[in-house]
Parts: sequence; structure tokens; C-alpha cells
Amino acid sequence: RVRGGREGARLARAQLRGKQAIELVDRAGLLHHAGPLSPFGGLGISGILAHTSIRPRLRDFVVDRMREMARATYGLWGAEGLRYASVGSGELLFDLELLERIRAAGIYVSQVCLIDLQYKQPTAFTKQALREFADWQRATAQMSQEPPAEILVFGSIEDYKGVVQQGGRAAAVAFFLHCTARFQGDALREGAAEDSENLGCQALAPGGLLVRLTQDSVEAWLKGGLGSDDLDAIQDPLLSACTSTVADPETQFWARVRADARVAEMERERNRQLQTEQEQRSREIREAEFVAERHTRTESQAKIHEHPLARIGTHTWVPTKHWRCDGCGSSSVTTEMIRYRCTRGCNIDLCDQCYGPEAQALAEAQAEVCEASEESLVQRGGQSPLQELSAAQQRARARLRAKQEGRLLESEDGVAEAFAGHVSLGGPHTAVPAAHASPTGLACFQPASNLQPTTVNPKTPPLPGRHDAATASLGRDPPRALHGGRGAAHRNTRLAQRAPSGAVPRPQEIKPKAPGPNKELREHALEHGERVWRVVHGPHVTVRAKPKNTAKTLCVLYPGEEVSTEERGDAAVLEVGPWLRLSGGPLRIGDVLTSESGAWVLWDAIDIGLGKLLEPV
Repeated sequence: RVRGGREGARLARAQLRGKQAIELVDRAGLLHHAGPLSPFGGLGISGILAHTSIRPRLRDFVVDRMREMARATYGLWGAEGLRYASVGSGELLFDLELLERIRAAGIYVSQVCLIDLQYKQPTAFTKQALREFADWQRATAQMSQEPPAEILVFGSIEDYKGVVQQGGRAAAVAFFLHCTARFQGDALREGAAEDSENLGCQALAPGGLLVRLTQDSVEAWLKGGLGSDDLDAIQDPLLSACTSTVADPETQFWARVRADARVAEMERERNRQLQTEQEQRSREIREAEFVAERHTRTESQAKIHEHPLARIGTHTWVPTKHWRCDGCGSSSVTTEMIRYRCTRGCNIDLCDQCYGPEAQALAEAQAEVCEASEESLVQRGGQSPLQELSAAQQRARARLRAKQEGRLLESEDGVAEAFAGHVSLGGPHTAVPAAHASPTGLACFQPASNLQPTTVNPKTPPLPGRHDAATASLGRDPPRALHGGRGAAHRNTRLAQRAPSGAVPRPQEIKPKAPGPNKELREHALEHGERVWRVVHGPHVTVRAKPKNTAKTLCVLYPGEEVSTEERGDAAVLEVGPWLRLSGGPLRIGDVLTSESGAWVLWDAIDIGLGKLLEPV
């Protein structure tokens, strides 16, 4: 693709080949092809070649010689095509025009070598010229339906000499153009006029053409036949006219003024390029510093809490509506903030200024690595090293692990202390043996078989009534007075001390164990293609009339109880979200299941830090 499209390329090709007039404009000592849509607007002509009396004559001389060589000695380049080399090519517009004139004569160009010091450290304009030159070579080859020419670019003559040796990649050149009259201070001009003949002998094929343009003259030679390194000078009227024009003092003054303008423009280009490079380096340094600072900030945010924190959505249930950031102390009442909470249930809140998605990802990755290392250490029989945690964090860790295993950890040490040892009973009663430890950590008492009813002290805790029995049968928690804990233990200890010898203290009621598998429910679910779920969260899970947290409460389910749903497999569960519609369950919730709105239970509460409430059986 070239600028101007297909029609623009055809028009530019006709101008280069002389079929239509070509328009050139002068900008800062360079001749450019006119037109905003020129396919090669970045190319130019500088130095003596920009003179209107020299460039056309030299171009016509070269094309006539190439046409004669093609008619007389086809074996010079054969089917491989002509190889073209240009030293001091500069801005490439003259080379582009000369190549198109050679192609118009029916000669296929297979290789183009460009040698100039500008290509060693090219500016932005030089890069643009080289790119447009290469694009045009592909475009004109496509229009001619022939393979594109190979383009080789060199930044010095020494580099070019390495590939023109016998058998080299750029050896056997048919046409060699050496332009040394461009402007003062050009290193290719200084001393290059004497070396052009030697370089031409090395690069040219037998019968090849060498043309040299200097500040004083225009000369041409033909290389001898096979095995000969002699160059035969060519006398031609066009060359004589070019030489007389070049030697004219007015032409010399004109060339010197244009050369000075071109040198100044090139200096400005170099300064702009240096400034651009410095700005780019400064930008890269700032970006590297920003990345390092962001990485440091992310690491410090990830170390604020031992667990990863997750963003709380606008519709996610949280214990408190208004909150305060534990990092910076900002309040949600006065500042609009994004809230991050611990995914393991710890009581910590951070805002988006103290925590972020990058810190969350890093903390999750570190947590996975720590869990993997702890598991491997446990498998080897060792103990996982715990971080230095406060007492509150250790208690939270213990509660979390107990919830994950499906047990609710309670401290019942006070009960054992209240009834430790033997209790003496008066009359016909025998001594009650000391309490022994139960699997749950509570104190279990077994009174002797010959105990008789006795009068209970009014201050002794009353026996559980019908309400307590019903509560125990439904799996609910007994009243707080029957629980363990610090207050209950102290109260039971005082009652035991005040009880007379004839009073029998009522043993502390033990919380019933979780119910076992519901065989009838499982058989019914198997017959009707339903799925069975078990409650794993304590103390209870709420059953609601609609699948949302604010819906009406119908009843509750306790750990170990089983329910059934009509969905099949995990795919169906994901389709209804984290809510399940119950189709079966314990006998006590039979009335709830027959309601018109249905009975819904939340099985996945990871978003609010409670984990999974139910799990499939």
C-alpha cells in the first residue's frame, strides 16, 4: 500500500517515467514531489543533482546506455535482472526516477544497493524516505507483475565492500552511480573521488557502467571484459554539457547556498531527534519509577491483613450500613468509599485508598502458596508455622476452622468446674460419682440407680419444661441459662455451693447431637430425581419466602439436618444462583414447604464472609 491509492500510484509512475509532467517543489534545499497524496513525498534531491540543467541530462545519458546494453549484451545480467548500486544516494528521489526510467526501457531490476552515511544513524525524515522507497518498489513490481527488487542499505563504504567481493551477495553490479557533489562537509565526498574507480572495479560486472558526479565534472566508464579490471572512459555530448554546467561559477554559488541551507536543516533534524530521544528516555524512567512505586504500595497493602480482602458490592449484605476504614480512618458517612472486607470473616474494613484489586490478587496468591506449604508440611508430619497473631485473631481462626468442619466451638469449661468432684446427698441417697468428660467437652453425670425423688431447693435451677424439651427435639439451642460459658459457669457454681445437703442439683443439659442421615428423605429424593443437601453452618440457617435476604422468615434449619431440592447437578444450582427452593425436609417444616411462594434457603454466603451454608450430599 502506498499513499494516494491505486490511481495515485499509476499517476506517479507515469510522471517518473516521463509520460506526464512531474512537479517538484523546493523546501529547505531539497526538491520534493508536489502533492499532498504523493506516494513518495518524503523523498528529495539535494546538491548539484537538484539543478534543472544537470539532472535531466545525466538521467537521459544513463537510460540510453542501459537500453543499448540491454539490446547488445543481454548476457550481462541475464534472467536474474539488473543489479543497481548508488553511493551518496541521499534522499533517493533521483535514484527512484532513474530506476523507473530503466524499468520503462523493459529492463527488470532485481537488486538495489544504497550507500550513504545518513543511513548509519538515520533521522526520522531519513527513515521515512527509506520506507517510502521500499514501499514504492513493491508497488511498482506489483503493477508490472514481477518480483520486487531486493533492497540493501549500507551506512558506509567499508560495509558495502564486504558484500561486493567475488561471490558476494551484491557482486556483479551492472550500473554503479557515485555522487560526491552534494554539499560541503559530506564525508562521502572527501577523498571518495579517488576511490570510486577502485570501488567500481570491485563491484561492476564485466561490461558494467560506472558514472561519477563531483563538484567539478561528470564522468563515466565501462568495465572491460572477463578477467580485465580496466575502465574505459566514455565521451558523450550529454556528459560534456553536464560538466560545463557544473564548472560554471554561478552553479557553484547556487549549489553552495543550497548546501548551507541543507546542512542547517539536517542540524535541526538531529536536534529534534535528540530531544525526542531524551523525552522518551525520561518518560521510560518515570514509567519505571511509577511501576516500582505501585508494586511497593501493592505489597504494603497486601500485608495489612493476614487474609485476602474482597470488594463489597452495593447489594451485598453487611452487618453495618455505615463503616469506618481501619487504615486511614475515613467514615462512609462523610466520604464515598469502596468497601473491602475479609473473605474469612475477620472484622476489618478498608477503603479503596488503602486497598485495591492488585493487592487483593497478590494476597490471594500468597494465601494459596501458604496453604500449599502448610498442607505439604502436615503431610510430612510436621507442624505448620503460625504467624504472630493476637489473641482475638487466634480465637477468630479457631472459630473459622470449627465452622469449616461443621462444628460450632463453645466453651463449656464452667460446667465441669461447677460439678467437679462428688456431691454428698443426705438420707437414703447415695453419692453421685464425679463427672466424666464427654466427647464434646461437656460434663456428663450418671446418678445412682437407687436415687429417690427429693425436695428441690427453690433456689436450685428448675427442671426443663415442655418448651425446653421441644427446643431440644427441634435441634434448637437451649436457653442461655443452660449453656456453658463464663456467666453460666459462675451461676451454677454459686447454686452448687448454696444447695443444702438434701437437695439434688440438676445436671446441666447437654446440647443434642446433630441428627443423622434422613433415610426417608434420601429414598424419596432418589425416586423423584431430587437432590439432597445437608446444613453445615451453625447455629442455624434461615428459610425465607423469597430468594433474598430481606424476605419473610418461615423457619430455620439446624446443622446436620437434610433437605431436598428439585434441581439436578451443579449446573442447575448455578442457574438459580446461591438460593435453593426446597421440596422436602424435616417433618417439622412440612407446612412451610406447601406455601404458595415456596421455601428458599441460601446455600452459598461467601460474598458476606460466611462461606457455604449447605453442601450437597
